[in-house]
Amino acid sequence: METDWLIKSFSSKCALCLILLVAPLQGYAAKCFVDSPSIVKGQIDFDAVKIRALTHAEKKSVQAILKKLNGEWQGSATGYFCFGKKQKWSTKPDNYTIKATAKGRSSRSVSLSAKLHSAEKKSYHMETLKLFLKGLQLYFDVPSSLGEISIISITPNNITFLQKYRNRVKSGGSIFREVVRSITVNESTLNIKHEVYTQGELSSESTWQLSKKL
Repeated sequence: METDWLIKSFSSKCALCLILLVAPLQGYAAKCFVDSPSIVKGQIDFDAVKIRALTHAEKKSVQAILKKLNGEWQGSATGYFCFGKKQKWSTKPDNYTIKATAKGRSSRSVSLSAKLHSAEKKSYHMETLKLFLKGLQLYFDVPSSLGEISIISITPNNITFLQKYRNRVKSGGSIFREVVRSITVNESTLNIKHEVYTQGELSSESTWQLSKKL
């Protein structure tokens, strides 16, 4: 049901948007306005995310990932916003340096708080990413129906999942958005990729590349 979907500020969830001048990108394979994973036979699947229980092997992988996320991280975010139309588009850069701290409670949850600084904009903002493991269910942001996600893949070092939500607009309607997040972590490096889709098309992308502070 639409009322069960996560409704909150798009800007608070994406650095990455989210995720380098208004021109063809160099060193970054932009793919603006490609179809989202929810496009089925040319139509957007507006239904809520399809949740499922983790297997016991997947649960062990998630527990290991949550533990490895703990600590202090630093690095950069490289991303872009898409402008124009599918047939003719351009990009605007969205790049930052990052300092982040992740704190967990055992192997059941972790909260990563990141400060993203833009030298070009001479400003910074904060972002928080939270993961919760309850039994065989994984949640993002909040451990309730509002935090339900669709698991795409889980390996010992990676979690990739889909989130759907709507942003209300002043006219009284709403905009349908999806975010695909891929979190890859080992003992010393952390890579978080965000792909944001608006009304079924890629609208921004961002990749965080971080190293653990020793």
